[in-house]
Amino acid sequence: ERRISFLNQLSSIYSAVSEDGTTYYNNAMSYYNNGDDLVALAGFGQAKAIFVNAYNNTLGLKNSFSNGLSVTYLKALNNMLYATDGYDKAVDSITSDIASGAYGTSNANYYTNQGYNYLSSVRNFLISQGY
Repeated sequence: ERRISFLNQLSSIYSAVSEDGTTYYNNAMSYYNNGDDLVALAGFGQAKAIFVNAYNNTLGLKNSFSNGLSVTYLKALNNMLYATDGYDKAVDSITSDIASGAYGTSNANYYTNQGYNYLSSVRNFLISQGY
């Protein structure tokens, strides 16, 4: 039962990031690339709220299940933390560029790729567990 509870919670966090968070982020990036900074900032703000919430929920999950988890489960939790942190840094990078008037996405793209790669690892873990 602990295992199922853990997997259900991790799956919910994963879904929030992979479906909602990245959708807001990608839409905001489209607005940014089209020069609509104000709409982009609103979208980045929504994405950031989801990423920060997911990070905190993952930390809570890690604290709740810190005893008795196998290495693969702990690795999945850490990958979720790295994924949300990567996406959060991508948002910070791009919003900082908007605020300074600098145009560029290279740092944001770097962090987005990092987030995506870690999120893919979480997805693979969940699939391996039947989720």
